[in-house]
Amino acid sequence: MKYLSKHQSDLWAQAGNEFTPARLKEEVSEIIKWAPGLQPCGEYYLIHRDKFSETSWQAMLEIEDWGMAKRKNYDKDALQVDASLLDLIMQTIKLVLEILLSTTINRSASKKPRTPHDNQMSLEPCTL
Repeated sequence: MKYLSKHQSDLWAQAGNEFTPARLKEEVSEIIKWAPGLQPCGEYYLIHRDKFSETSWQAMLEIEDWGMAKRKNYDKDALQVDASLLDLIMQTIKLVLEILLSTTINRSASKKPRTPHDNQMSLEPCTL
């Protein structure tokens, strides 16, 4: 049985702060839906509810809804999730957060809101 590292727990905390509950659940669902077929690796993460924000815990329950996690018999506030799937979900969420945060930083650095015209290319005749 594996447990989340501090870095992994921090990732879920950040995801819980950056996303609305519905959006984080949707992200997890989309990752599962579009992920390559993963074979259970035999290793599992044990996830305890008290270590997660409500937003992140609801996203974890989305994994259970897909049938890829189960509650521990002795503790309904603990979830057992296949390690290969959860690692894939965490890597993807990390990338999404990096993109979101870099976009936010770039916008605030320019101090100018982006508009649809920012990326517009001008077409000029080509002379040879």
